[in-house]
Amino acid sequence: MYRRKSFVSDSDGFLRLHAMLDFSSYCLSYLFTNHDFGEGTLGVAYVGGVCARYGKIRDERTGVTDRRSINTGFITVQDPMTADGMLVRVNPYVRI
Repeated sequence: MYRRKSFVSDSDGFLRLHAMLDFSSYCLSYLFTNHDFGEGTLGVAYVGGVCARYGKIRDERTGVTDRRSINTGFITVQDPMTADGMLVRVNPYVRI
């Protein structure tokens, strides 16, 4: 677990911040948070990044190239669902 002095409130920025750390030693790194990202966002992840190595990635939207781990994602538990519903939704991710 780690803490950052600054917090990014949008889901894309939050994923990008998490991906700045090197998770090459793991096939998948998921972060569980209680932050409400709004608009029904339950989680975000890079597609096709399982077991990927830390390296240079070009952001297609901004054109900026930086180093990231694309084997990352996050799930938020901030949802109007009940606790039982949350267990049903998160459980498939935990089994990966």
